Amino acid sequence: MLAARSIASSSWTAGASRQRLAVFAALWAAAILFDLASNHAWAANAQLAPLAAWTLLQPDRVTPLAALAAGHLLTFVRAAPFVSNHTLFAVMVDATLLATIAIVMIRHRRLRVDADEIFDTWAPAVRAAVIVLYAFVVFHKLNADFFNPAVSCGTAFYATQIERFAFLPHTAWAGMLSLYAAIATEAAIPVLLSLRRTRNTGVLVAAAFHWMLAVNPRDAFYNFSSMLFAVFFLFAAAGATGAWIARIDTRRVMRASRTFLGVAAGCVVVQAWTRRASGGVDPFLLLWAVYGLGLMAAFVWIVRGRWKHSAPTAAVFTLPVPALVVLPLVVALNGVSPYVGFKTELSWAMFSNLRTDAARSNHFIVPAAWRISGDEDDLVAVVASSDRGLAQVGRRGDVIPYFELRRHPEASITYVQNGVAHAFAHIRDDPRYTPLSWVARKTRAFRPVSAAGPETCHH
Repeated sequence: MLAARSIASSSWTAGASRQRLAVFAALWAAAILFDLASNHAWAANAQLAPLAAWTLLQPDRVTPLAALAAGHLLTFVRAAPFVSNHTLFAVMVDATLLATIAIVMIRHRRLRVDADEIFDTWAPAVRAAVIVLYAFVVFHKLNADFFNPAVSCGTAFYATQIERFAFLPHTAWAGMLSLYAAIATEAAIPVLLSLRRTRNTGVLVAAAFHWMLAVNPRDAFYNFSSMLFAVFFLFAAAGATGAWIARIDTRRVMRASRTFLGVAAGCVVVQAWTRRASGGVDPFLLLWAVYGLGLMAAFVWIVRGRWKHSAPTAAVFTLPVPALVVLPLVVALNGVSPYVGFKTELSWAMFSNLRTDAARSNHFIVPAAWRISGDEDDLVAVVASSDRGLAQVGRRGDVIPYFELRRHPEASITYVQNGVAHAFAHIRDDPRYTPLSWVARKTRAFRPVSAAGPETCHH
């Protein structure tokens, strides 16, 4: 009897990882479909939808998940750097998963891989990366303009949230309170997820917070939130015991994932029809509302009676393969990039009001002197350009690093720098122009910043 109880209480019960990997696969495929829906990118990324469907139909197999990860990674390489922050994080997870599969294959010298070993090898690195990601999301917001209610993304989000929830207070103090509540929640989530007794609470708090963000009418944030729901599951799975697993099995996962696939297919048809009709509610937003609430309810039901039970922190974050420390390390280096001048876009600084150039760095802690590259200080004001993106920057009255002009050598340009106007039929005609390497074009990008006054809310 004692032996049986010991087996049941083990966080790494035989077979548990296979079921947990199946759950993650279904959640990851759903997140890919939500991402495609949010950007109306079904045609542009046509290969991803079939791969996601394959994974949803067979979440218990490693091959469909690996194919989806590879397809997502290739799509990112083609589109970079014009992608979102959550996509960058997702493909880092994809790359780590593929590397883990390769390591397991090499270790055992066979093509067939074991789902248990893959999950237990790969999941700790992703959990550590999530903690690092949250740390930078909070750290970037420690700047003067995020706490300026006139321009803060926090108060801007609250103003649009009122459109969805009219019962919320329509007062300035409520907007300011929401700002502090949001950053406090984001700071609390990694702490809760890191501690054994609060880990399940952290999963629920994080899920509820991001479910709310995703129904904000400002943007289709369900793409970001659905990706996070998948990685939050990795923390929930750290408490998967024999009793936990008894409440969820692969057959249930397969039925649920296939049901989701069928509903999502219907939403694609409705979304296409409503776009042609130029109006209507996004069906995927409605699907997200049900999906998110359903997952949270299922989590509460599954974990009932074992709320404070989870694996020891060392087991949750210890890397069986030390080389996989590359994932949290790369996430950290990417977060540091605005402060050293490497790039300001795709650095986990979304909706943070952060500005780090020498002219008007606004961070409370990091000085502008930390920069090792001056590219983000080389600001120009675009007057006119044949490139639509550059022209839009000019119409907004923002300024942008000259680095971004080099991305469009064939475009015409008229810009002002230090009070001097420069005009060229092609940007490549500018004596200052030097071509960007393929690596620089794919890995570095700078966002426009305000020409005067505080830094306004940008993605």
